[in-house]
Amino acid sequence: MSASISPEAKTLLDSLPEPAFVVSLEKTLVAMNAAGEALTGISSDSAAGRRCAEVVRCETCGDTCPLDAALAQDRAVTNFNVRLTSAHGEQAVSLHTAPLRNAAGEVVGGLECARPVGHLVGLFQALQEKTDQVQLERNKVQAVLDSIAEGVITVNSERVITSVNRTGARIIGQPESEIVGKTCHEFLHCHAETACACPVSRVLAGGRGVTNFETEYVDRAGRAVPVSLSISALRDEHGQIAGAVEAFRDLRDLAVTASPAVPMIAGDPHMHRVMELVDVLKDSDATVLLQGESGTGKGMLAETIHRLGNRSRHAFVKVNCAALPENLLESELFGHVKGAFTGAIRDTVGRFELADGGTAFLDEVGELSLATQVKLLRFLQEQEFERVGSTKTVHVDVRVIAATNQDLRQLMMQGRFRPDLFYRLNVIPVELPPLRERRDDIAALVEHILARLTAKGRKVKAVAPAVMDVFMQYAWPGNIRELENTLEHAVVCSKGSVIEMQALPRSVLKPADVLSGSAATVDDTERTLEALARHRGNQSAAARALGINRSTLWRRMKKLGPGTTQLPQ
Repeated sequence: MSASISPEAKTLLDSLPEPAFVVSLEKTLVAMNAAGEALTGISSDSAAGRRCAEVVRCETCGDTCPLDAALAQDRAVTNFNVRLTSAHGEQAVSLHTAPLRNAAGEVVGGLECARPVGHLVGLFQALQEKTDQVQLERNKVQAVLDSIAEGVITVNSERVITSVNRTGARIIGQPESEIVGKTCHEFLHCHAETACACPVSRVLAGGRGVTNFETEYVDRAGRAVPVSLSISALRDEHGQIAGAVEAFRDLRDLAVTASPAVPMIAGDPHMHRVMELVDVLKDSDATVLLQGESGTGKGMLAETIHRLGNRSRHAFVKVNCAALPENLLESELFGHVKGAFTGAIRDTVGRFELADGGTAFLDEVGELSLATQVKLLRFLQEQEFERVGSTKTVHVDVRVIAATNQDLRQLMMQGRFRPDLFYRLNVIPVELPPLRERRDDIAALVEHILARLTAKGRKVKAVAPAVMDVFMQYAWPGNIRELENTLEHAVVCSKGSVIEMQALPRSVLKPADVLSGSAATVDDTERTLEALARHRGNQSAAARALGINRSTLWRRMKKLGPGTTQLPQ
């Protein structure tokens, strides 16, 4: 190619709005247009004959030049994004290169066009920042939704589920990936679809919210799950209804108010009185002291109080005071700072801080050392403490529920438990009866425990009448925990679908552990005869006086012989 171009070609080159450069096969600049001069800050005349790299100053010169690729492949190379040094500093451009031919069709050089894309890069970065910000906000919203105790799903105008929170997925019993994208009716099979007008459809049609709508849905196993729904319309920027948000609560949490392992069944009058007290104290911040034998369900009752109360949206934190040595228990309760003791390699938050806003459950509180009792007393009085090794005071808002199977008054007399701490803990005392004193609940407990065990694929479905008789007579020194272990043993050892006597552990069949030979039975007999005599044989009145059901009284009378069952009514 000659060292110059014709005036007509120069005019055509200047008419291009983008910087354009004509380059020879030797990589020298032949010509450039006015936009190229503005970009490089060099005139076309002074640039002519100079190396292209000296004028255009692209970051890939001498490395991966797009013109080399265009000439080698004999075709145009487009959208080659690079940075070059312009008259105004570094600038991002998109290079488009193509071979130039003479009249004979021979390649004699190349044409480079540089389209500035700095403004596009800026727009892309702004868009990326906006996208990141939107994602951050979405993550915040999702974190909030995942932290609440109710299930939440959103649906579009076609009732297709567009999102679900963690609690909702747990209640439904499916992963999020299997929930999103299905219609709420297709997935939940809500009974309200046929029993009455669908509440979601009503909200989408009219925009008026629905609160505390109780219905059922059918889960994957075909079981009916009771739920309470609250639904509100979702609107777009124009105020038009675009979908709905549906919050739902699993009403099984009300029927089974504690651990899913064993519910707080309260058919027996003793437990019924306990649950009446729970209903009174659940929203109070007063400290509760749960007392009862080991295995009576103190931990479950503590969780029930928390879940039914106004702190249920916050943490329920358990601490077993007997499970940790004294030198670690203080750190476990209050936390510690780095270097507070050997092995303290980082700051650690204690259980009371974790329970801020919620409830701390101190199990086996009678096992606390006197030194730890002093610090716990201060916390109960002031709701503040210092981490081990720190002088900074931490303030929290925590309700404390304590539990013990020991006689704390006896420990006080022995000097092993501080009286001031006892009275601070004993604001609301609750006594849980042992299982032998709530026999009317045994059948319901057996049914529930069996349902949980057979949900794991076990074949056993019921217990034989003779086995239930043994359960009703046995003293249950280990209480509900022993009943659970006994049933699990029997389920494993059973050969059929019904638990028979041979599947029971020997400990349950020992006569020494059956109530008929225990001191408890002698006491029950005396009180039963006294109540019957006082009420002239009126079984209903005697049962009320004893705090038992008529069925329990009837079983006692049958053991006492025909004379008592024939007393005048």
